[in-house]
Amino acid sequence: MRKFCLFFFVSSLLLTQINCSGAKSAEPTAETATEKVLDGSSETTQPDTTPDASPDTTTEGQPEVVVDLTPVASDLIINEINAKGDPNDWCELYNKGTQAIDLSEYTISDAPSDPQKRTKFPAGTMLQPGEYKSIEFTDAWPGFKLGSDEELAIFNPKGEVVAILKWKDGDSPTGKSFGRIPDLTGDFKTLNTPTPGAANKDNETQPPPQGKLVINEIFASGSPDWFEIYNAGNGELDLTDYTATDTPDDATTQQKFPAGKKIPPGGYMIFELDGKDFSFKFGSSEALAIYDAKGNPVAKVEWTDLPDGKSYSRIPNGDEQGTWKVTDPTQGAENKDQNTPEGKLVINEIFASGDPDWFELYNGTSKEIDLTDYTATDTPDDATTQQKFPAGKKIPAGGYMVFQLKDIDFGFNFKSTESLAIYDAKGKEIDKVSWTSLPDGESYGRLPDGGDTLQNFATPTPNAKNQ
Repeated sequence: MRKFCLFFFVSSLLLTQINCSGAKSAEPTAETATEKVLDGSSETTQPDTTPDASPDTTTEGQPEVVVDLTPVASDLIINEINAKGDPNDWCELYNKGTQAIDLSEYTISDAPSDPQKRTKFPAGTMLQPGEYKSIEFTDAWPGFKLGSDEELAIFNPKGEVVAILKWKDGDSPTGKSFGRIPDLTGDFKTLNTPTPGAANKDNETQPPPQGKLVINEIFASGSPDWFEIYNAGNGELDLTDYTATDTPDDATTQQKFPAGKKIPPGGYMIFELDGKDFSFKFGSSEALAIYDAKGNPVAKVEWTDLPDGKSYSRIPNGDEQGTWKVTDPTQGAENKDQNTPEGKLVINEIFASGDPDWFELYNGTSKEIDLTDYTATDTPDDATTQQKFPAGKKIPAGGYMVFQLKDIDFGFNFKSTESLAIYDAKGKEIDKVSWTSLPDGESYGRLPDGGDTLQNFATPTPNAKNQ
């Protein structure tokens, strides 16, 4: 009995010393993880199997917080995200309720399980009923950006999750978003067209690229005669098993196109007659019809009294709704309407409420125009006010060029009611435009480009087509 009491006393003393020393490791050591066992005659050691006194604490001794990420009922939903936004990543929120939501009391996080990594929305951020709101992620706020494999959560003032979304790599690649389809209610899917601040749109099923055959030009006085096919489609045009004839009323006269003929999008291909690609020959008054591989008519053209040396061509080029005109031949190239008068250099657009103001010239000719020693003025009645164009300026055929005022390209400034005139190197007036009470933010220009009609434009289009 004495030995038992002595054993109990010594063991209790040793355990007390071990606990006070703060040793918690489950791995025993020679110094701290043994206890002496005394039986009165011998002394042995054995590993300490005392369990950890605090199984629910972290290694730092702090309680481990378990975050409940189950969303509570809320009118706020995450509707769309863009994890590779340009210039910034963003998410879109929507308020499906009837009351405004003050987001300034809400927090957002890309590490929902860590309460220390939640960021408050900026003060005054409101989400109105039925509103789509795009929230951008920058270094300034919230201090993080969206990753390609990420999780995003929003918490209410009580710290409860009201919306949470997780996505994986590839769900929101460059140029695409990850959103609900149907909008607001459906599951998330990759969307080809991001719609920040607006309803999500499902991906439209695009038809596969396909060719579109257009008979573009006929030449009936050659040696040999020929016709030109233009592919107005967005895919390759394969002419395998297509047929052509100069006698549309007689199906037995149809002849197959040469094998392996394929025309790329926007491409031309010439087919010669007189026994080369086809055995028939054109007359000055004739017809040509083409059929697809199933025998369906694709295109047909008829002409009468086509002059020797001239072509019968579609104007505009490649437009199946265009007008057929007699032109000079342009075999394998864009058709030209020789009856169209040569264009000219014109003042094409004016902007008088900018910082700086500017004007645009348009070269409607078929040749480059060198503006060396050309001049411009906003006071046409006073020749002494003419100022030279900047050195080295050349406008290509069919091109635009913008010139800025306020001592950038020219020293004068426009007013809402004003004039502008330009002169060639010999001092001859090339063009002059006057306007009255031009509203701020609007431009004044020609429609179509280079045309005679001038009008106001709500949306200026410097260096681009007026519309």
